[in-house]
Amino acid sequence: MVVAGDPFSYVVTVTNNGPQDVTNLVIDDTLLVNAGVSPSFVTVAISLGIFIGTTWTIDSLGAGASATATLTFLAPDGSAGSSYTNTAGVVSLDQVDPNSTNNSASVTTTVVAPDNPGPV
Repeated sequence: MVVAGDPFSYVVTVTNNGPQDVTNLVIDDTLLVNAGVSPSFVTVAISLGIFIGTTWTIDSLGAGASATATLTFLAPDGSAGSSYTNTAGVVSLDQVDPNSTNNSASVTTTVVAPDNPGPV
């Protein structure tokens, strides 16, 4: 849950569970507006690779290593009742992934109205 008018973030962590290093790893990250007002994109901070548009590309990720991308948005004033789903998933890599069942995840965020205590 996020309060209208406040920033909110999604942290995407990609982990190479092995058994070998991976190269040319491409992850797609999309934000779907389920209902209401679209949020404003603020920034993305990554620990490795490059992030352009909705695509995160990592040249090489060692076995057992992880990388993170933190995407920050702003829920506009008046956006209470809005709902967003962020989905990140592996699109491609050079190697064969022995367990592709753990290659995507989604989380849904709902926007609520700010508390308004009224006059004191």
